[in-house]
Amino acid sequence: LTLPGSYLSGNANYSAGVGVAAIGQNSFGSIPASSSATTTSKLQRIQLQKYIALYPDGTQGWCEWRRTGVPAIKPTTYSTNSSGQIPRRYTYGTTEYSLNAAGVAQGVATLSGGDTQDSRVWWDN
Repeated sequence: LTLPGSYLSGNANYSAGVGVAAIGQNSFGSIPASSSATTTSKLQRIQLQKYIALYPDGTQGWCEWRRTGVPAIKPTTYSTNSSGQIPRRYTYGTTEYSLNAAGVAQGVATLSGGDTQDSRVWWDN
């Protein structure tokens, strides 16, 4: 069983599609986002997209922001945040102080600002 012309029209459509793809591939370098940006700018764009993608997982997005500093977020001052900084870590709870005082003291000693929400952990940018 042969269908007249089906091979020829399919071949023509395939060739036309390959031609369009080749044109798009050849023009990739002319796209400003791919060629004119510095390496730092490209990395910041990637980190911003990751931050946006992590929106459903707020804690992970917050950690990525602390690690990379992207995006540039302006802090606000409110009654329980007198320092005007975005919190960098959770403070140790009262139960941790009462049940593991030695461990808390050792952990706090490694922090630059003591046991405050503004102290940075070792990987915080």
